[in-house]
Amino acid sequence: MIRISKIRLPVSRWFFIATGVIYFIQWFPTAGLFLMMLGAIIWPILLINLGFTGIAFEVFIKRVHWIWLVLPLLWFGGYFAFALKDHLIVSALQGELKQHNTLIRIPFDPGLDALVMDNNKDASNLISDYRLPVVFTKLANSDANDFNAVRLADQSVCNVLRHNSIFRKAGIFTGSLGSRPKNGSYPTIDNRLCVIWLPEKPTGNVINVHRSSSDQTFQKLDIKRSSLIVRTPENGHYELLFGEAKPLVWWPKPLLFCALNSGGPSWECVSGFDRDSVVLAAQKSRKYFVVPDLLARALNLDFTMPEVRQATPNSKMIDLIQSSLSRKGLQLDSSIFQGLETSRE
Repeated sequence: MIRISKIRLPVSRWFFIATGVIYFIQWFPTAGLFLMMLGAIIWPILLINLGFTGIAFEVFIKRVHWIWLVLPLLWFGGYFAFALKDHLIVSALQGELKQHNTLIRIPFDPGLDALVMDNNKDASNLISDYRLPVVFTKLANSDANDFNAVRLADQSVCNVLRHNSIFRKAGIFTGSLGSRPKNGSYPTIDNRLCVIWLPEKPTGNVINVHRSSSDQTFQKLDIKRSSLIVRTPENGHYELLFGEAKPLVWWPKPLLFCALNSGGPSWECVSGFDRDSVVLAAQKSRKYFVVPDLLARALNLDFTMPEVRQATPNSKMIDLIQSSLSRKGLQLDSSIFQGLETSRE
């Protein structure tokens, strides 16, 4: 039998005491801001793990009784068990969503059908990476006829649009285009082409794509379940599933810090563990492009390598721009587009 009075306390306990004192000091905003600038957010990760590692070392050198070994075993072993549970849940969800999405195929003809999405970023990513002449957007709570077309254009056209505010008054905007390879590596700017958003109503068979998300708890793991609802003119209804899960990271990273919440604004303190971010149903190298990838696969669209992307012909792009200006009652000297009608067509 172990006599409690004779159990020597490990020196490593001071790591935990220091963590508690630092966390307590951070509750006071002035001191907390100072400590935050010194990187106090990572101190608990170092101090707590050093504390439990130190206890194990003290047991190893027989400075303290072996009973203290229970604490690091519970800390590291227990944490690993919870992290493993989270990642097994994520793996099961990945398989479930992949199986569901693989079975969905949506009839689509880019020449006859008009794809209308409710998210500008998703639309621009789709037309940037896949062979598609135009994608339309209609944002939530907008007027019934308030559509925008997203097209790829020659950089020379965008250069003209960027230097005249009249185009912005007409609702015409430009954006740079990332030269993003299929393996998802970091994009560079495409110097040949750009993206143009301009008011334009879709024609032909309209296929609507609506994105929705909800926060849920699945087997005690917080996840964001998302879906793409695709509706076709023939009353077809398809649902592509994806989401985001936040499993524990594999190594224990306790979070004990206070910081300014600018949205409040308020001084808030946080306690918990650091978590990973896993996009469900996405290729690992393209987790930020899960929506265009899922939709393109269902619509049977071909991925377009950056060097073979095709812009809307300049003459057609200029006609669309001038039509947008006319609808807004705006006049522009047509000579501003001189020389662009036939370039690179």
